[in-house]
Amino acid sequence: MTSVSNGAVGEPELPIKPGIVRTVSDLIVSGAKELCAKKVVTPNMHEDRISEQLDQEMRAVYRGTDSDIVNWAMRPDIPTSHKATIKIGEADFTFYWDQIPRDANRYLVVEAKKLRGKYVSLASEYVDEGVLRFVNGKYGQGHDHGIMMGYIIVAPLSNAISSVKTAMDKRKVKTRECSEFSPNGSLCTYPYTHHSRHLQDKATVPMTLIHIFLDFS
Repeated sequence: MTSVSNGAVGEPELPIKPGIVRTVSDLIVSGAKELCAKKVVTPNMHEDRISEQLDQEMRAVYRGTDSDIVNWAMRPDIPTSHKATIKIGEADFTFYWDQIPRDANRYLVVEAKKLRGKYVSLASEYVDEGVLRFVNGKYGQGHDHGIMMGYIIVAPLSNAISSVKTAMDKRKVKTRECSEFSPNGSLCTYPYTHHSRHLQDKATVPMTLIHIFLDFS
C-alpha cells in the first residue's frame, strides 16, 4: 500500500480535472473486466475482499498504461484537516496525482458498496453508508467530484441499479440532491454509469458523484 501524506485535506472547492476522473474511471472498469473474467467473486465475499481483488487487477492494468495518476491507496488512513467540519473517514480507494503547485488536498475518493439484483438489494446501504459520506463531507470534503462503485454480486444488474434509483429518490432532501441520479457517460464510457449532483455541507459548489456499477454476478 502506498504511504499517504500527513498534510491537511479537504480544503474548500478543489476542482478535479475531468481527465483525472476519466483516467480513474477507465482504470476501475478495466480492472473490473479482468476480475470478472476470473470468476472469483462470490455473493458472500466480503466487500473489502472484492476491493482487494480489484486493486490487484487495477495495478496489473496500470503497469501497462501511460497515466497521469501517480499512485493510489486502498483504504488509506486519511488525516483530518484542521478546517474539516467532521472527522474524515476511510474510503475504499483514494487516488493521487502530481500537479504544480503540490497540494495535499489533491486526491479523488472512490467508495464501494455491494448490491443485489434480487432479494435484499442493499441499495439503502449504498446511499446511507456511501453517498451520504460524500454529502456530509466525510469523504472528499470540498471536492467537486467523487466516485461510487456498486459491486453487483447477485443478478440482474438492471434491478440493482433501479433499486439504487428508488433509494436515491427517497432521500433527495437528505442527500441535498441538485441533479437527479441518471445515466451519464460524459466522464466514463462504460454503459452502466450514472451521475448525481449534491451540495455538500458548507459548500457552495455542488459535487458530481459518478456511479459505476460493476457486474460480478
